[in-house]
Amino acid sequence: MIDLRHLDQKIDLHHQEVAWLASTIEQYLLQLVAKASVRPLDLPQALSIKPLGRIAKRLWSAHRSWKSPLKPRKIRLEHDELQLLTHLAGQLQQQCRRDELLTALGKVHQKAILLEPFFQIPQ
Repeated sequence: MIDLRHLDQKIDLHHQEVAWLASTIEQYLLQLVAKASVRPLDLPQALSIKPLGRIAKRLWSAHRSWKSPLKPRKIRLEHDELQLLTHLAGQLQQQCRRDELLTALGKVHQKAILLEPFFQIPQ
């Protein structure tokens, strides 16, 4: 198995950015579940469920254990999670237009750019 942990990135996010990003991911997942009850999901949507759930769980865990809400915290995202969030950024923005969410997604995109030598990142 290929070890790609060196491609994982740490992103400085503030307390509210983490909360809005986690909440928006959960809303998106609920929307996927609702769609799946009407018609089958396409493969990319189906494959995104588990990693998005993992990201949301990690974000909520960080949010609950935050020591100082005024200070940013480094949140680690695996390379595939980073690419997935970048790929879904437009759809996540449609869920919520909060500044905190847009800032968090912008920070995710900045880190995803660092992976361009290794992967084609969708714009």
